[in-house]
Amino acid sequence: MSIQFYNRRGTGSIKWDRIGEDVLPLWVADMDVASPEVITEAISRRLQHPVFGYTDPDDEFFRSFAEWTARRQGWRPERKWQLYAPGMMPAVRALVAGFAEPSQGVIVQSPVYHPFFTAVTGQGRKLLENPLVRREDGGYEMNLRELEQLAALPDARVLLLCSPHNPVGRVWTVGELEAMMNIVVEHNLVVVADEIHGDLILPGNRFESLGRFLTREPWADRAEDSVVVLQSPGKTFNIPGLPSCQAVAAGEGLRRGVRRSFEAAGFDISNILSLEASKAGYRGGDAWLDEVMDHVAVNRGLLARGVSRLAALVGAGNSPGALPESGDAPGHGVTEAGGSWLSPAQGTYLAWWDASPLCRFFKLDAEQLNRRIRDEAGVFFSSGPQFGAGGEGFLRVNLGCSREMLREALERLEAWLTKVVAAEPGVR
Repeated sequence: MSIQFYNRRGTGSIKWDRIGEDVLPLWVADMDVASPEVITEAISRRLQHPVFGYTDPDDEFFRSFAEWTARRQGWRPERKWQLYAPGMMPAVRALVAGFAEPSQGVIVQSPVYHPFFTAVTGQGRKLLENPLVRREDGGYEMNLRELEQLAALPDARVLLLCSPHNPVGRVWTVGELEAMMNIVVEHNLVVVADEIHGDLILPGNRFESLGRFLTREPWADRAEDSVVVLQSPGKTFNIPGLPSCQAVAAGEGLRRGVRRSFEAAGFDISNILSLEASKAGYRGGDAWLDEVMDHVAVNRGLLARGVSRLAALVGAGNSPGALPESGDAPGHGVTEAGGSWLSPAQGTYLAWWDASPLCRFFKLDAEQLNRRIRDEAGVFFSSGPQFGAGGEGFLRVNLGCSREMLREALERLEAWLTKVVAAEPGVR
């Protein structure tokens, strides 16, 4: 198998067509890789039938997902636990509205995927921020002490968990999740786990789905009324334009609440082609996904060295606690900062770049820096501040692109910054 990457300009792509024609897009979190052939073949077969009426997810839709999680993640949801939703963020918004009343509190762990904020405040719920703690090595961990304080508030109802975490790339450990779940259960919260990146794990790491807490002792009975797991093939197989979502709730009472939330949100129609794509990917997308994540790991090493050179150009050395990084082998530099100003990551195809040396050099915030890079170097990222507290000075980089495009982006950045530094005597 050999994965293929495409220039998507002129296809209506948000990632490519919302920015200038000569700008390289390393922002929106979808990839430029062709989806698995098993998916395109399944869609082609379905298109041979010329009627596209209202369609329910069939047993195979739910069975293929359960077999995938058993094979890839080590847990198998029962059929009765599963519900369909037409996309990850529609499901998140519906559950926020369903489990928290207006003005009640929803906890989010920033910096985090920015639609979480509007899912809360845009529906009149109270945002309770529980910022992650950044360690000396540039990695992140949960602030469990503050989480417990927020959970103890009388109006706290929901915790939105991003797992693996977007944008910082953390794959939470069993120990971290157990500590979090002790707080959730003690304070009678509902944790809504957005696990859309759960299959995008860098080589040498393992994803711990919160769903495993529903299928193993001593957690199965304790967690069944507290955990809603949301997964989707959208990121896994690069089909976000064919949205669907599997919701898993083990407790009968909790599941009734999920169903009511989805009905209130109008989740009564599914997309025929997204159902076919989901089944096909979960049945036969393993080898394709493994190749994609090997590619991402190599891209990460390339980016690490590139941004280290950029930092050096403005007089910054290695980030605190960083280790030297070299080589292009898959998996290299996956769990270490690597002297590159990248946060250590275990999952996703996104990189969280500490661009603060460039911000200081230009006397700009990250949003302003990103615009200047776009206008002068022809490369565009996602700006850190949109991810909330802790995003200042950061840029998020999408590594789901061809090696050639990433190299060109880094070459553009280095040529641009070299020229700027040369024009500013005495920078160092």
